[in-house]
Amino acid sequence: MALKTKRAVCQEILYEVYGGMPPSDARITERFVLTKLNDQQATHTLLNAYNNSNLEGITYADDIFYVTYNQIPLVDDAMTGYRTATLPALPSSLPSQRAFDIIPTSPVCDAQRTMIKMMERHEVQRMHSLPPVKKVFGFVNNGKIYFYINPKMFPLLELNSINLTIATPDGGMDSFLNMPADAVASAKKNIIADLRNSLMIPQDIKNDGVEIKEPQA
Repeated sequence: MALKTKRAVCQEILYEVYGGMPPSDARITERFVLTKLNDQQATHTLLNAYNNSNLEGITYADDIFYVTYNQIPLVDDAMTGYRTATLPALPSSLPSQRAFDIIPTSPVCDAQRTMIKMMERHEVQRMHSLPPVKKVFGFVNNGKIYFYINPKMFPLLELNSINLTIATPDGGMDSFLNMPADAVASAKKNIIADLRNSLMIPQDIKNDGVEIKEPQA
Protein backbone atom coordinates (compact mmCIF):
# COMPACT_ATOMS: atom_id res chain seq x y z
CA MET A 1 0.00 0.00 0.00
CA ALA A 2 1.47 3.33 -1.07
CA LEU A 3 1.66 6.26 1.30
CA LYS A 4 -1.42 8.46 1.07
CA THR A 5 -1.76 12.17 1.63
CA LYS A 6 -3.78 13.30 4.61
CA ARG A 7 -6.27 14.87 2.22
CA ALA A 8 -6.93 11.48 0.61
CA VAL A 9 -7.43 9.82 4.00
CA CYS A 10 -9.74 12.62 5.17
CA GLN A 11 -11.83 12.22 2.02
CA GLU A 12 -12.07 8.46 2.58
CA ILE A 13 -13.24 9.08 6.15
CA LEU A 14 -15.92 11.54 5.02
CA TYR A 15 -17.11 9.08 2.35
CA GLU A 16 -17.50 6.40 5.02
CA VAL A 17 -19.20 8.74 7.50
CA TYR A 18 -21.83 9.94 5.03
CA GLY A 19 -22.23 6.63 3.25
CA GLY A 20 -21.20 8.20 -0.04
CA MET A 21 -20.12 11.61 -1.28
CA PRO A 22 -20.65 14.24 1.43
CA PRO A 23 -23.49 16.69 0.71
CA SER A 24 -22.65 20.25 -0.27
CA ASP A 25 -23.85 21.46 3.14
CA ALA A 26 -21.99 18.77 5.12
CA ARG A 27 -21.46 19.74 8.73
CA ILE A 28 -18.09 18.03 8.86
CA THR A 29 -15.27 19.50 6.78
CA GLU A 30 -11.99 17.99 5.62
CA ARG A 31 -10.16 20.45 7.86
CA PHE A 32 -12.04 19.20 10.93
CA VAL A 33 -11.28 15.59 10.01
CA LEU A 34 -7.61 16.55 9.68
CA THR A 35 -7.50 17.65 13.33
CA LYS A 36 -8.97 14.28 14.34
CA LEU A 37 -6.45 12.48 12.14
CA ASN A 38 -3.51 14.38 13.64
CA ASP A 39 -4.75 13.51 17.14
CA GLN A 40 -4.94 9.84 16.20
CA GLN A 41 -1.46 9.99 14.69
CA ALA A 42 -0.01 11.43 17.90
CA THR A 43 -1.70 8.68 19.93
CA HIS A 44 -0.39 5.90 17.67
CA THR A 45 3.14 7.35 17.77
CA LEU A 46 3.16 7.23 21.56
CA LEU A 47 1.66 3.73 21.68
CA ASN A 48 4.25 2.52 19.19
CA ALA A 49 7.08 4.00 21.25
CA TYR A 50 5.92 2.31 24.44
CA ASN A 51 5.48 -1.00 22.64
CA ASN A 52 9.09 -0.72 21.47
CA SER A 53 10.12 0.12 25.03
CA ASN A 54 8.48 -3.05 26.34
CA LEU A 55 10.41 -5.11 23.81
CA GLU A 56 13.83 -3.51 23.94
CA GLY A 57 13.91 -1.27 27.00
CA ILE A 58 14.52 1.94 25.03
CA THR A 59 11.56 4.21 24.30
CA TYR A 60 11.53 5.27 20.65
CA ALA A 61 9.01 5.38 17.82
CA ASP A 62 9.48 3.55 14.52
CA ASP A 63 11.13 5.53 11.75
CA ILE A 64 7.93 5.87 9.72
CA PHE A 65 6.49 8.27 12.31
CA TYR A 66 9.30 10.79 11.70
CA VAL A 67 9.49 13.66 9.21
CA THR A 68 12.72 15.46 8.25
CA TYR A 69 12.99 19.22 7.79
CA ASN A 70 16.17 20.50 6.14
CA GLN A 71 18.16 23.69 6.58
CA ILE A 72 16.34 25.07 9.63
CA PRO A 73 17.96 28.47 10.29
CA LEU A 74 19.81 29.13 13.54
CA VAL A 75 19.74 32.64 15.00
CA ASP A 76 21.19 34.23 18.11
CA ASP A 77 18.89 34.92 21.06
CA ALA A 78 19.87 38.25 22.63
CA MET A 79 18.25 37.44 25.98
CA THR A 80 20.01 34.14 26.68
CA GLY A 81 23.03 34.14 24.37
CA TYR A 82 21.93 30.79 23.01
CA ARG A 83 21.40 29.89 19.38
CA THR A 84 17.80 29.05 18.51
CA ALA A 85 15.82 27.27 15.80
CA THR A 86 12.06 27.64 15.38
CA LEU A 87 10.22 24.33 15.44
CA PRO A 88 8.75 23.62 11.98
CA ALA A 89 6.16 21.23 13.46
CA LEU A 90 4.75 20.16 16.80
CA PRO A 91 6.50 17.04 18.17
CA SER A 92 4.80 14.00 19.61
CA SER A 93 5.11 13.70 23.38
CA LEU A 94 7.80 11.04 23.50
CA PRO A 95 9.79 10.92 26.77
CA SER A 96 13.36 12.21 27.12
CA GLN A 97 13.05 14.38 24.00
CA ARG A 98 13.18 11.28 21.78
CA ALA A 99 10.87 13.02 19.32
CA PHE A 100 13.95 14.84 17.95
CA ASP A 101 16.98 13.82 15.91
CA ILE A 102 19.19 16.80 15.13
CA ILE A 103 21.91 16.72 12.49
CA PRO A 104 24.33 19.64 12.06
CA THR A 105 24.72 20.87 8.48
CA SER A 106 28.28 22.15 8.84
CA PRO A 107 31.02 19.95 7.28
CA VAL A 108 32.98 20.42 10.53
CA CYS A 109 30.21 18.58 12.36
CA ASP A 110 29.52 15.72 9.96
CA ALA A 111 31.70 13.31 11.86
CA GLN A 112 30.05 14.28 15.16
CA ARG A 113 26.38 13.60 14.51
CA THR A 114 25.86 12.57 18.14
CA MET A 115 27.32 15.74 19.61
CA ILE A 116 23.90 17.40 20.02
CA LYS A 117 22.03 16.07 23.02
CA MET A 118 18.48 17.11 23.83
CA MET A 119 17.58 17.69 27.47
CA GLU A 120 14.62 18.87 29.51
CA ARG A 121 14.12 22.55 30.30
CA HIS A 122 14.67 22.02 34.04
CA GLU A 123 18.18 20.64 33.39
CA VAL A 124 19.51 23.86 31.88
CA GLN A 125 20.86 25.45 35.06
CA ARG A 126 22.62 22.25 36.05
CA MET A 127 24.57 22.27 32.79
CA HIS A 128 26.10 25.64 33.67
CA SER A 129 27.56 24.23 36.88
CA LEU A 130 29.18 21.18 35.27
CA PRO A 131 32.66 21.05 33.70
CA PRO A 132 32.67 21.64 29.94
CA VAL A 133 31.95 18.53 27.89
CA LYS A 134 32.12 17.96 24.16
CA LYS A 135 28.38 18.19 23.63
CA VAL A 136 25.90 20.77 22.45
CA PHE A 137 22.80 20.72 24.63
CA GLY A 138 19.37 21.63 23.29
CA PHE A 139 16.04 22.18 24.99
CA VAL A 140 12.58 23.24 23.82
CA ASN A 141 10.96 26.46 25.00
CA ASN A 142 8.26 28.72 23.50
CA GLY A 143 8.15 26.86 20.19
CA LYS A 144 11.91 26.95 19.69
CA ILE A 145 14.93 24.76 20.33
CA TYR A 146 17.62 26.55 22.30
CA PHE A 147 21.22 25.35 21.92
CA TYR A 148 23.84 25.85 24.60
CA ILE A 149 27.27 25.81 22.93
CA ASN A 150 30.38 26.14 25.07
CA PRO A 151 32.64 28.48 23.07
CA LYS A 152 35.79 27.00 24.66
CA MET A 153 34.99 23.53 23.39
CA PHE A 154 33.27 24.14 20.06
CA PRO A 155 33.94 26.43 17.09
CA LEU A 156 30.26 26.02 16.26
CA LEU A 157 28.94 29.49 16.89
CA GLU A 158 29.13 30.03 13.12
CA LEU A 159 26.76 27.12 12.48
CA ASN A 160 23.87 28.69 10.57
CA SER A 161 21.38 25.82 10.16
CA ILE A 162 20.48 22.29 11.18
CA ASN A 163 18.56 19.38 9.72
CA LEU A 164 15.81 18.35 12.10
CA THR A 165 13.94 15.04 12.14
CA ILE A 166 10.80 15.06 14.30
CA ALA A 167 8.26 12.44 15.33
CA THR A 168 5.27 14.62 14.57
CA PRO A 169 1.54 14.38 13.84
CA ASP A 170 1.67 17.82 12.27
CA GLY A 171 1.34 18.49 8.57
CA GLY A 172 -1.06 19.97 6.09
CA MET A 173 -3.61 18.31 3.86
CA ASP A 174 -1.11 17.50 1.14
CA SER A 175 1.55 16.01 3.41
CA PHE A 176 1.92 12.23 3.54
CA LEU A 177 0.39 10.38 6.47
CA ASN A 178 3.49 8.85 8.03
CA MET A 179 1.92 5.86 9.78
CA PRO A 180 1.95 2.08 9.18
CA ALA A 181 -1.02 0.61 7.32
CA ASP A 182 -2.50 -1.04 10.41
CA ALA A 183 -2.29 2.22 12.36
CA VAL A 184 -3.99 4.10 9.50
CA ALA A 185 -6.82 1.56 9.45
CA SER A 186 -7.25 1.82 13.23
CA ALA A 187 -7.23 5.62 13.12
CA LYS A 188 -9.84 5.70 10.35
CA LYS A 189 -12.09 3.29 12.25
CA ASN A 190 -11.91 5.40 15.42
CA ILE A 191 -12.56 8.68 13.62
CA ILE A 192 -15.45 7.31 11.57
CA ALA A 193 -17.15 5.95 14.69
CA ASP A 194 -16.62 9.24 16.53
CA LEU A 195 -17.98 11.38 13.69
CA ARG A 196 -20.99 9.15 13.05
CA ASN A 197 -21.78 9.29 16.74
CA SER A 198 -21.57 13.10 16.77
CA LEU A 199 -23.94 13.26 13.76
CA MET A 200 -26.14 10.48 15.16
CA ILE A 201 -25.63 8.49 11.96
CA PRO A 202 -26.19 4.71 12.34
CA GLN A 203 -22.95 2.73 12.39
CA ASP A 204 -24.29 -0.01 10.08
CA ILE A 205 -24.64 1.79 6.76
CA LYS A 206 -23.28 0.94 3.34
CA ASN A 207 -21.37 3.34 1.11
CA ASP A 208 -24.48 3.90 -0.98
CA GLY A 209 -26.27 5.35 2.02
CA VAL A 210 -28.72 2.45 2.34
CA GLU A 211 -29.16 1.29 5.89
CA ILE A 212 -28.47 -2.37 6.55
CA LYS A 213 -31.44 -4.01 8.25
CA GLU A 214 -31.60 -7.33 10.01
CA PRO A 215 -33.54 -9.97 8.04
CA GLN A 216 -37.04 -10.62 9.30
CA ALA A 217 -37.72 -14.01 10.88
